[in-house]
Amino acid sequence: MILRLSCALQRGEIPKASLLKTRDNNIPAPVLLLNNRLNYLPQGCPEMLKKIFRKKKSSQDRSNSAGDIVNVQYMCIEDKERCRSVEPVINPTYVLRERKNNDEIEIAHFNSATYVNVDKKRPCYENLDPPTPTTPLTSVLSENMNNRRIYDGIWQYNSNRRLQPRSAATIPHFEACDANQIQQDQLKDITQQRWFFGYLGRLEADSKLNHTLPSTFLVRQSHRDDCYILSVKLVAGPVAHIKIEKGEGYRLQGSYKSFYTSMSSSSAPDISSLLSLDPYLSPFKTHLDNLYSNYQHTRDRILSVSPSLEDFANSYQEFGIQIQTDNSVRCREWAPNMATLHLAGDFNHWNKTEYKFVQKEGEIWELVIRPDQNGQCKIPVGSDLRFFCEDKQGNKFDRISPWARYVTQGTRIYFNEVFLPSPQFEWEYKAPLPPRVLYIYESHVGICTPEPKISSYVEFADTVIPRIAKLGYNTVQLMAVMEHAYYASFGYQVTSFFAPSSRFGPPDTLKYLIDTAHKHGMIVLLDLVHSHASNNTTDGLNSFDGSDSHYFLSGPAGQHEQWNSRIFDYTNTATLKFLLSNLEYWVSEFKFDGFRFDGVTSMLYHHHGANYSFSGDYNEYFNEYLNQGAVNYMMLANEYLHSRYPNIVTIAEDVSGFPGLCRPVREGGVGFDYRLAMSTPDLWIKLLKESTTDAEWDVGNIVHTLNNRRYKEKNIAYVESHDQALVGDKSIAFWLMDREMYTNMSVLSELTPRIERGIALHKILRLLTFGLGGEGILTFMGNEFGHPEWLDFPREGNGESYHYCRRQYNLPDDQLLRYKFLERFDAAILTAEREYKWLDQGNGYIYLAHEADKVIVFERGDLCFTFNLHWESFQGYRTQVKSPGKYKVVLNSDAEVFGGQNRIDQNTEYFSYTEGDKFFISTYLPSRTALVFKLCD
Repeated sequence: MILRLSCALQRGEIPKASLLKTRDNNIPAPVLLLNNRLNYLPQGCPEMLKKIFRKKKSSQDRSNSAGDIVNVQYMCIEDKERCRSVEPVINPTYVLRERKNNDEIEIAHFNSATYVNVDKKRPCYENLDPPTPTTPLTSVLSENMNNRRIYDGIWQYNSNRRLQPRSAATIPHFEACDANQIQQDQLKDITQQRWFFGYLGRLEADSKLNHTLPSTFLVRQSHRDDCYILSVKLVAGPVAHIKIEKGEGYRLQGSYKSFYTSMSSSSAPDISSLLSLDPYLSPFKTHLDNLYSNYQHTRDRILSVSPSLEDFANSYQEFGIQIQTDNSVRCREWAPNMATLHLAGDFNHWNKTEYKFVQKEGEIWELVIRPDQNGQCKIPVGSDLRFFCEDKQGNKFDRISPWARYVTQGTRIYFNEVFLPSPQFEWEYKAPLPPRVLYIYESHVGICTPEPKISSYVEFADTVIPRIAKLGYNTVQLMAVMEHAYYASFGYQVTSFFAPSSRFGPPDTLKYLIDTAHKHGMIVLLDLVHSHASNNTTDGLNSFDGSDSHYFLSGPAGQHEQWNSRIFDYTNTATLKFLLSNLEYWVSEFKFDGFRFDGVTSMLYHHHGANYSFSGDYNEYFNEYLNQGAVNYMMLANEYLHSRYPNIVTIAEDVSGFPGLCRPVREGGVGFDYRLAMSTPDLWIKLLKESTTDAEWDVGNIVHTLNNRRYKEKNIAYVESHDQALVGDKSIAFWLMDREMYTNMSVLSELTPRIERGIALHKILRLLTFGLGGEGILTFMGNEFGHPEWLDFPREGNGESYHYCRRQYNLPDDQLLRYKFLERFDAAILTAEREYKWLDQGNGYIYLAHEADKVIVFERGDLCFTFNLHWESFQGYRTQVKSPGKYKVVLNSDAEVFGGQNRIDQNTEYFSYTEGDKFFISTYLPSRTALVFKLCD
């Protein structure tokens, strides 16, 4: 049963109010008029009203009001069946009263008053006192109902100072989404988000709205052809406020300080573990409870339409263009705004009308192409395919399937889908177990050779993987695998989410690459882009069905201004199906061992982290900018992946330091295994850019930045990634040595002060970062040997040149060049970590960060790390150690084999001495040298 409830007042009469209950759920809702249609009734009550009971309140009750109080009871006779489901009641608890001195109405609760203020120019909720435990706030805000209802009501005063509804011609309507795009299963999405406006707008909801108030509300407001943006604030404390204001987008953002205990929420089963690890989260427990509740509701919503999460995530086997066992081809697409849909291609000479889809249940479109008379598939392998579409607005366009598994550009500037049923790939090697700690080699297949060209999956597998396995890396992180029309986007403007980039070879060659990595004992991570999508339409996901939304948010909220891309609607069930299926696809079809989630900061917050500085104040995380829909998706993704694939690895690219990001979902966390320590490369680049002398290096700030991370949340430490190497910036080595890398990197040339300093500091920065900065390490390809210059993809601005779009592995291989020293030291770091295992020994303990001497000493595991960043050497330096005994140097950056001056005799034994309850050794610290000491007895 659907009830449609509208608010109205009779012109010229005293304001009236009533409460209606439905027998189905027995939950009261303040309304003024029951009607079967969505409209406003400025001309008085319709004929459908049979009775109006007016009853004056007692003088005792009236004393609480500022004006006349009337309770009104309505009965509907237009629909007898519906009438049986509606019980008119007179509830003395709620009254409608008119204030004489200003433009507002009050809805008063005798126990704790509730005010709903309606301004002529701007409607708003204000001064909303917490309801009593027996009167949930949901009853006041028209939530918590089992039947779909629509509430309308924006009021203004007429010339006689009497309340009346604004005319239907001028009143704006608040819509959960474009009315033409609402599908049945989206009603549950709307319910999940708990979009509501009560007397100020229209609520569309379906079932079981028995949740805590959300932090975000997504509503589209349209008035004729104009669109407006509203923002919502819900701030609870002694008094709660909901304020609706005009803004500049469709996203209604809510902020909240706490939640009412009368509204249902549930804590994560092990949330006490999270709170014990981070006591500063305790004041925000209600926010964590709300996130977990929303996650549970999202999960339950999925399970209400799918037998299991696994079935839900296997939708990639159902959608798109699929060849069947009988050689028929089945095409299936979700396209709510589509009016007609056809498939054409080489196989039918691009006849755009021959093969027409039919609309099935909901907004699903389906086409089945039977095999020919010989039982063969009518679409030959390698055929170019496109969809030819017309939307409900009459616009005609062509698209490729969102689920396309292989697309090529060919001679056209845009991609066509290629019909390429994948043969059964013969996997030879079993994926290794996840390593104890990750040594990640961040890679881009297209730039993996010294030649100025686009390299292939096979070239990477045959040349790079053996090379980095020999160096000691145990993890490959592949960038730019998901298809992207614009090569210079570095793979971050994805156009086809299920298609491995065809630039590097067909899909089976990617499988060969991954199989080769497994052969060498390495796991492979996919650089996953679920934070946004390319705004391309002809060959992208954007506007697939001609609408502004589809898988994305509509209006400005669906646009990422900084990246010129589209933002997913993570509250949409169809979007969740698409994204979860994408995860399942890459793991099950290509055997990826995990994911590095790109742009997590952008996902976490509605402001996307743009021009926002995070100081560590927890109020910066739990406020109106938190994108609960995206957080729920990441929780769902991590929980699904880790439950289905226990050995999976997930990494979050987050610069904000969001608490609980790398704690299990059962604790109330988001579920990632690692986060990237993104502040570290920023630290080094800032030092190199802004410091004119080494004396300006603040060693205290260096140590603080490297060691500052959330307890028991693992970080991936790195000196530089692809971001620092892009055009407009330079690699760390080039910042240190600059143009002299062109002339003085040969061992036959002069070792200039700049080259000597650069090589020494390059080694120190890497060991210091890997020693103190995290629980795993990452190197962008080529940086292990100090790759010169920068990275720039072919584009119009550089004449489509590939000169800077390659990795010069020939440099460290040339024994006459000094690059070999840096590569050897990088391998020595990995060898030392494998032997002494410091990365999984918790944070380092800082003994010394001496500003004048530029000396840093810390303990981690059983090792003592000592760094002299000074340009002078120190004799007999007093160095604190963990335990008494004999120490020896196990790693020395000044060794000749690493391009150093060999000023340390590694056979020297250092005996500790005691001062009070502390232990020290006396050491020689050469300038710009790193030493690692190990207790030998």
